[in-house]
Amino acid sequence: MLVRPDRSTIEFKALEQAADEARTTPLRLLLATGAIGSPFRWHVESFLAQHFPRGAGFPDEIPAPGLADELPIASLAAFSIDDSATTEIDDAFSVTRPATTA
Repeated sequence: MLVRPDRSTIEFKALEQAADEARTTPLRLLLATGAIGSPFRWHVESFLAQHFPRGAGFPDEIPAPGLADELPIASLAAFSIDDSATTEIDDAFSVTRPATTA
């Protein structure tokens, strides 16, 4: 009811009126009354409903993508800009001198 509210329904109008009378938001009212048991679960489920409306599961018959035996080696030096505590080095830069034209 909160993710994609239909403001014309009597249920939403009643929730909105109750929230107005309590001087709070519909979400806070539902949390305070126990209608939403876990704020964390509500956030996860509302995120999934908004961004994955057809569901977040994948069929069992989809095979995992194949992995290359080795990654290609770059022909130039790269310098990591990750901090020393990082667990995945994925930010880097390289420097090349442009060709000079005389």
